[in-house]
Amino acid sequence: MLETYADLPLLTSEQVNEKTPIPPPDWEVLITQIADDIIAEHTPARILQVRAKLYDLLTHCIPATVILKTLTLKLMAKIDDDLKAEVVKWAAFYEHRIRNGAVSRNRNTKTITRLIRI
Repeated sequence: MLETYADLPLLTSEQVNEKTPIPPPDWEVLITQIADDIIAEHTPARILQVRAKLYDLLTHCIPATVILKTLTLKLMAKIDDDLKAEVVKWAAFYEHRIRNGAVSRNRNTKTITRLIRI
């Protein structure tokens, strides 16, 4: 985490204290963008864009279950209460399939497609 601060131009190690905000990791920022993309537009083109971002996360060794859990939490903050139960239901369904050895790429794509359809 401290490596992130080394990139900031005006911050030196003497200025870091308990009140210094810690930026989220890059993978978490990308998942937030994915959640925003899912909410913004429900088209096949958007599914392909989200799929590419998911592949990027998977190729950087972010576990599929972590991606799914974080994405579900990010979506929960952005959707209506009526849809939350449905989103959790399908996230749990696909997480179960991922844990049982299904191919992560395909399951994440199907999950995103299902979430966009809701």
